[in-house]
Amino acid sequence: MSAATTLVRDTVIGGSNGASAVTFSAGTKDVTSAYLADGYREKLRAARTYYVRTDGSDSNTGLVDSAAGAFLTINKAINTTTTLDTGGFVVTIQVRDGTYTTAVVLKNVVGFASPGDLIIQGNNGTPSNVIISTTSATAFSASSLVDAIWDIKDLKIVTTTSGNGISADNSTVRWSNLVFGAIASNGMIATN
Repeated sequence: MSAATTLVRDTVIGGSNGASAVTFSAGTKDVTSAYLADGYREKLRAARTYYVRTDGSDSNTGLVDSAAGAFLTINKAINTTTTLDTGGFVVTIQVRDGTYTTAVVLKNVVGFASPGDLIIQGNNGTPSNVIISTTSATAFSASSLVDAIWDIKDLKIVTTTSGNGISADNSTVRWSNLVFGAIASNGMIATN
């Protein structure tokens, strides 16, 4: 980031819709947090990809596919997505090869327009290279999602001791090209 970066805000949390500008200092790594702290939500003008890697950090921006740029957890990428107004653009969370042991909680997203707009994607060629492995927890859970339909694809799901692979309660979760390893409870469960 340069010494000062000017960003245009065009969606205000709470409803008002007038454009204004704000300048963030050079040290700001998480522009989205700065937006929310000032009462504004970033509105996307194009599709966005967040990267998740086992050597990443949740203090990174998630916008660069490197150890210094990617997030460490899928939840950080989801939480960052929920701070946006996606404006109907596609947000892809690209999960790189490795094993991830944190249970993933899917959330509503402002600006969601249609199925296929919110994607969690692993390795299309070798889904077993991206493993979501939880202990005593459901790997992917969604509850009361009225403003989001998440697609999960190209990865392997494993749960130990207890926990479902995918749980959707009063929500829609779509999936494709998944490998189900050992699952303690149900591979998939849908309620309500």
